[in-house]
Amino acid sequence: MSTFINIIYDKELLLLHSIQITFMMIVIMVDTISVSCINKDSTEKDKKIIDNLSKVFVVIFIVEMICKLNMLNPIGNVKQYGYNIVDCIFTILSGFFFLDLERNTLLVFI
Repeated sequence: MSTFINIIYDKELLLLHSIQITFMMIVIMVDTISVSCINKDSTEKDKKIIDNLSKVFVVIFIVEMICKLNMLNPIGNVKQYGYNIVDCIFTILSGFFFLDLERNTLLVFI
């Protein structure tokens, strides 16, 4: 088997791999910094760019959560780290960021 397939089958290696953890920390920091750049003087173009960046980060967080739930199952996900519960709640709440409740549609890069 290829190395990539071995990594996929080794659940703990995939979830606890230092590259994955570092990548997620960088994503969290960049997301936080980009959102904090919005102020009353921001142009509409800047706001749209930051809004689209936030949507990309939400997709990354949702994919990570789905992978964890798929590989560890919900009970294993909770047992691994307690903060996974909080992470799951915030990811689900941020998923509502894509919903346009007035038009009953998804807001995706528009």
